[in-house]
Order: sequence, then C-alpha cells, then structure tokens
Amino acid sequence: MEMNNTLFDELTSTYKSDRQREKKKEKEREELWKRLEDLELKRSLQSDGIIPT
Repeated sequence: MEMNNTLFDELTSTYKSDRQREKKKEKEREELWKRLEDLELKRSLQSDGIIPT
C-alpha cells in the first residue's frame, strides 16, 4: 500500500491543531465553572450574613 506523505502530514497537523483547540476549550470551560462556583459560594455566604455585602 502506497502512502501519500503530504496528505498524511496535512491530516496529522490538522488533528494536532484540533486537539490543541479542544484542550483549550476544555480548560476555558473548567475555568468558567470554577468562577461560577466561586460566585455561588460568595452569594451563599453573603445571604447567610457571613460576608457583608
């Protein structure tokens, strides 16, 4: 079976950049959830009177 090296390199590069993009999106998603959880905790503590508003 003959392999087209140019096509292989192109597909490999595309795959790697797609994976990097997905990892970046996942990290951003995790950071967003962390900020939301922190905000919810802060609001909860404020409503309980533990932290002044």
